[in-house]
Amino acid sequence: MDEMGQEILKVFQRQQENSRSVAATSYQVRIKKLERLLECVVKNRDRIKEAIYSDFRKPPEEVDLTEVYPLVSEVRHIIKNLKTWLKPVRVPNSLATPGTRCRVTYQPKGICLVISPWNYPFQLAMGPLVNAIAAGNCVIVKPSEFSPHTSTLIKELLNEVFELQEVAVFTGDQQVARQLLQLPFNHIYFTGSPSVGKIVMAEAAKNLSSVTLELGGKSPVVVNNTDLQGAVEKIIWGKLINAGQTCIAPDYVLLPRNKLQEFISRAKESIVQRYGDLERISENRDYCRIINQRHFLRLKKMVNEAVDRGGKLDFGGIMREEDLYVSPTLISDPPLTSILMQEEIFGPVLPVITYEKLTEALETIHARPRPLVLYIFSSDQGFIRDILENTHSGDAVINNVVMHFANVNLPFGGINNSGIGKSHGVYGFKEFSHMRSVMYQGRINIAKMFYPPYGQKAKKMLNMLFK
Repeated sequence: MDEMGQEILKVFQRQQENSRSVAATSYQVRIKKLERLLECVVKNRDRIKEAIYSDFRKPPEEVDLTEVYPLVSEVRHIIKNLKTWLKPVRVPNSLATPGTRCRVTYQPKGICLVISPWNYPFQLAMGPLVNAIAAGNCVIVKPSEFSPHTSTLIKELLNEVFELQEVAVFTGDQQVARQLLQLPFNHIYFTGSPSVGKIVMAEAAKNLSSVTLELGGKSPVVVNNTDLQGAVEKIIWGKLINAGQTCIAPDYVLLPRNKLQEFISRAKESIVQRYGDLERISENRDYCRIINQRHFLRLKKMVNEAVDRGGKLDFGGIMREEDLYVSPTLISDPPLTSILMQEEIFGPVLPVITYEKLTEALETIHARPRPLVLYIFSSDQGFIRDILENTHSGDAVINNVVMHFANVNLPFGGINNSGIGKSHGVYGFKEFSHMRSVMYQGRINIAKMFYPPYGQKAKKMLNMLFK
């Protein structure tokens, strides 16, 4: 075991020793911890924006909107509701358990590992953390090595607020993640790609650790009869936030064939209105960069292959490796077997696939793993209902994109290939908690009627239960 591995083990053991004490804390103590963390975040808001800009030139306003405010909103929501969430929940008796009192209580899971990604490096590390703290857990956070400035700042801020035996941060590459995954955490919360999610789940299985996997996938947008101008504005906005490096970004559009030219025309207008002429977008401070060379080259390969195989490049396609710039790009009808239509894009490239009948659109969706989100734009309630009833997705949004993430009262999360488990608000609290059933037996114990030797009385009672 190397020096880093020894340090990880030492901190993990300290958290093991401390976890019972943390688990026994009252809601008042946990709220004070969250208030200290909230104060630290607000105080260092400018530093957070500077760190994320240093990592991939994300606009400060976009950092506030997508990184800081969601966390602040989540913490405030927890502080307001934690007392209620921690109360035992009374459940009714069944026919077989008269004379008992039954409750569901929420226990901390214990020691939790949070492995966070680079695309929203602050919010997706801190969001799970605050849920884990609210539930009474000790936590180790492993932020992404691809956003080093933000990861370093996260470590500094959390070291300022918490002792290592309660919350610790380990920065570094995949080797650090592998060393952490060898340990018997009680729960692992991972945000990232499905391919890495499978590795995390396999490692968790060795210790029978429970997992939450926030993954991604190809989230489709199905467009029908609707205000196309309004739909395009929302789709383009949701696609180009963070230069498309968003797990809930619209991945591809399914559009009636006779609406294609109008959609492309309006999409071009929307892009230019927000970011300027194509040749000048790279100069716009509101448009960020791709995180690293590997992801840049992956996007370049996707676009080139799709166009080479017959997809029409309707807008954009400008790529500059020296500063990892990829322009907003529209491609109509790329082959469904192209990489662009097989893998999650995770960049500012929007394929538009045309269809004649709804069944064609549904076949395209069904041919891919279940997505994180399904977006529908239509004024036809029957059309909306048909899609919702004939598809699976983690979440669904009608006539908008991305905004469901902002509602802390909604559970957020995928299904199968796009994720396991839910987060946000009370759902995040429950994800880091064990729901413990508690039964109090009263003076009347009906079970005595079923003790051996079994006679006619037991048979009669059993027959009554079956009626």
